[in-house]
Amino acid sequence: MTRRGVDFVVDYGASNLRHNVKCCRTRGKVVILDLLEKKCGSVDLAELQKNHIEIRAFDLRYRDLDYKASVIAKVRTHLWPFILRQNLIPFVERRFPMMEAQKALNLLKKNDRGIGKIILSVDFEKASCHPK
Repeated sequence: MTRRGVDFVVDYGASNLRHNVKCCRTRGKVVILDLLEKKCGSVDLAELQKNHIEIRAFDLRYRDLDYKASVIAKVRTHLWPFILRQNLIPFVERRFPMMEAQKALNLLKKNDRGIGKIILSVDFEKASCHPK
């Protein structure tokens, strides 16, 4: 029986590692792009083994330009088509108008669950720099 869940989790930091693993289906992958301040996370290794879940961690900051270019090429080839077909959809936790940016920042600071993205939206009609 295949475990329900997602194929692929991309996250920053390790604080959500246990939750990210639980979200994965059998043979799912968890990719950590940068550790930020959260350098430690715990996970049940038996769960990884039983469900064939792979965890990979990357830090591009200190890599050379050739390596970074190869990563971009792989993203274009293997990931971007899923985004264009809307097979890869980010989970949005909350949206705020730009005027409530401080509220968004406060939520971001206190939200240790980090299960979704917080989006600031701009109403371009109201934000026009040109007088009407």
